[in-house]
Order: sequence, then structure tokens, then C-alpha cells
Amino acid sequence: MRVVIMRGVPGSGKSTQAKALGLAIASADEFPGLYVNGQIQFGKLDSAHGACFKRALIALAEGMSVVIDNTNLSVEEVVPYVALARAYQANVEIVNMDCDYDTAFGRQTHNVPRAGFDAMCERYEAFVPLPFWGDWLTIR
Repeated sequence: MRVVIMRGVPGSGKSTQAKALGLAIASADEFPGLYVNGQIQFGKLDSAHGACFKRALIALAEGMSVVIDNTNLSVEEVVPYVALARAYQANVEIVNMDCDYDTAFGRQTHNVPRAGFDAMCERYEAFVPLPFWGDWLTIR
């Protein structure tokens, strides 16, 4: 089994790539009511991420590989999924969706304002894997 963790700013192609892998997908974006008229409902964000984590847990418990299709900008966002994967002895692949930021901003579908998007870009670039992650983890 494997857990593929997509990383990237909105509009970088994470969801397109995730679907192409043909694995189970866990995504906070799928949470009902998270987006209303194209606007994120911040009050539902914690529940959306909880549901995403639960979906990943269920997939692994059923013996399926899973793709985590969220921005996963910081190591703090990635660590829970790495720990979950290791609990199921699954290999981990972190896929960095490097993309021109202006291109990504133009094609994103979540209406993230420019200031918020730029802050996300900074968080994406600051990611540093933890030193004890072993040969069971691949970053590409």
C-alpha cells in the first residue's frame, strides 16, 4: 500500500494528477457545504479536514492505497498523513506540484484572494521534510 500526498498551491494541478493515479482520493474539497457559491466556508474547514483524514483512514483499513488531495503546504499538515501511513506500513510519496504561481492563480477554482494566495506560496516554499523520515518516503 502507499499514501500519495499531493502538495501545491491552488491551481497547481493537484486534483488532476490525483485523479490520474487511479487510487482512492481523500480531499477536504469534497466535504459538503465547504464551498458555497464558490466561496470557502471557513467554519467548515476543520470538519472538512477531519472527514478527509477519516476517508484516508478507511481506505488504508480496507487495504487500499490513497491519494491525499489537499494543499498540504506545511510539514504540520503532512505529518498526520505520514503517521497514518506508517501505522498501516504503507509507503509514502510526497508529490510537489511545482507550478508558475501566476499560472496557478489564474486557473485556481477556489477564489483565493491574491494576498492569501501569496501567503500560501510562501508556506509551500518553506516546507522542510523531517530528518527522521526514512527510505519508506519518496519526495518528487
